[in-house]
Amino acid sequence: MVDIEQSSYPIYVAGSFKVTAAPLDIISSYTQQCVFKTFAASADDYETAATAACAVRQTMQDLPVYERFRILTEIAQGILANRGELAVIMAREAGKPLKTAHGEIERAAQTFLTAAEEAKRLPGEVLSIDWHRSGARKDAIVKYFPVGVVAAITPFNFPLNLVAHKIAPAIAAGCPIVVKPASKTPITEQRLDK
Repeated sequence: MVDIEQSSYPIYVAGSFKVTAAPLDIISSYTQQCVFKTFAASADDYETAATAACAVRQTMQDLPVYERFRILTEIAQGILANRGELAVIMAREAGKPLKTAHGEIERAAQTFLTAAEEAKRLPGEVLSIDWHRSGARKDAIVKYFPVGVVAAITPFNFPLNLVAHKIAPAIAAGCPIVVKPASKTPITEQRLDK
């Protein structure tokens, strides 16, 4: 079995790991025992995260598609490379059987790979506007742009795959994202830093 012993897991806020004044015990729904320790974010932490996300909005929007593709592909590869550790963490904090946890890990990696491919196909349209004499032989080009910062709150029941369903499309579209994982199962999401 994979060794995942760590005294506590700091939270990730605005690009760095942080220990807060609010410790949070993660209780296994299966054993009712504390299996991990982490920290709860404060209102100031959320404000810091949102401010940092807003500050990189233009950077994310300007990120070329090939870079978005590379980032998403590397995340998928990282998930698969760390599947053993992620499965044990998910089993311990969510009470999932290891087989089910491995299935969710495979799905999450596929979600990032799908988003990587879809980043190459972000839609655009060319519309004929010759519905009036002044528009004869003219076309309109419709181009889509990132909407801005994405705020995501994820549930406990699929702690990796539902996080992936928020993060991957945001990166593919060029949007910064702030994720608030479920307080019952935050460690799986926190391990995406690997």
